[in-house]
Amino acid sequence: MKYSRYNIFSRIRHSENSFIINLLSGNADILNSSDAGKIEALRKGETFADKKFLDEIAEKGYLTDEAEEKREYRRKYLDFIDSREKDEIQIFFVTNYSCNFACSYCYQDQYSNPANELNKDVIDAFFNYVKKEFASRRKYITIFGGEPLLNSPRQKELIEYIISRSAEADFSLCFVTNGYHLEEYIPV
Repeated sequence: MKYSRYNIFSRIRHSENSFIINLLSGNADILNSSDAGKIEALRKGETFADKKFLDEIAEKGYLTDEAEEKREYRRKYLDFIDSREKDEIQIFFVTNYSCNFACSYCYQDQYSNPANELNKDVIDAFFNYVKKEFASRRKYITIFGGEPLLNSPRQKELIEYIISRSAEADFSLCFVTNGYHLEEYIPV
């Protein structure tokens, strides 16, 4: 048995505890300093006789047979490839980067595209592209921005057009919004 190459092990900041995560098995644990010391010893290739501890971490994938770990990686990779072709995909559409809030943590205020205002031609091109390129895939569209539901006649017109094009194409829609003007969009 060998320390798994898919482990992430580190001390928790401002704590005596540590954590270990195995990306292949999906297990994660918080360790006291004693157990963290045992993990650190295993990382260095040292051995010790605490069979109960070794069995427990082997069951969670932190300690593994190298050949078995390679087989498990290949199996999970092939499962991913198979599901990737069948799973529903999310397609994003950004209406604008403007927003009615100025949140200090927001990174999108740094984006601007002043010369290219959204219009029906762009929306039509988007739907034509999605219809062509993702014809055989289950899909839905997520609308976001900045704030996609800004309270302006022009924005409402564009959102209404996006909704009608989605309905025609039988696409589900999701909106990422701060909700401030949501009430004004209920009729749309």
